[in-house]
Amino acid sequence: MSEVSGYLLSVVGVVLFSIVLDLILSDGTTKKYIKSIMSLILIFVLVSPLPKIIKNDLDFSFINSSVKLNEEYQNVVFEQQKNQTEKDLEKFLFNEGFKNIKITIWADNLNGFKINTIFVDLTGLVLAEKNQHINKYEAIKILLIKQTGIKEEQVIFND
Repeated sequence: MSEVSGYLLSVVGVVLFSIVLDLILSDGTTKKYIKSIMSLILIFVLVSPLPKIIKNDLDFSFINSSVKLNEEYQNVVFEQQKNQTEKDLEKFLFNEGFKNIKITIWADNLNGFKINTIFVDLTGLVLAEKNQHINKYEAIKILLIKQTGIKEEQVIFND
């Protein structure tokens, strides 16, 4: 970091020195020549770190680490979205009269959150009064298809 601060100080110093010279010198041909010389010096100061940068091997390892962190972040967000979707579907089915259903989602996070399969565990299922005489498999499947937009074969039941 000291190299960067030294570089910035030298640029600021040259700019301030050229401003002071501009204020001190009277108008005329000499002032034009001095401004040209100060412009050249400023260009040399601005370009001076380039040989060091070109000579040294550039280290781009920070890019790989940020990509790794980004992938970890995406995985965490994906898991949170998957878990929240499972809870939302369980709550939705609960409100429709299907209590104690456990939903498990298999999904992809390659191009956003895309549900591949929904596993419905009916081992603890308690039906509401209105759902006692219906085909629970078809009713739950229809509700999940309407809610998520998946295909019928993507809903799998476990008794």
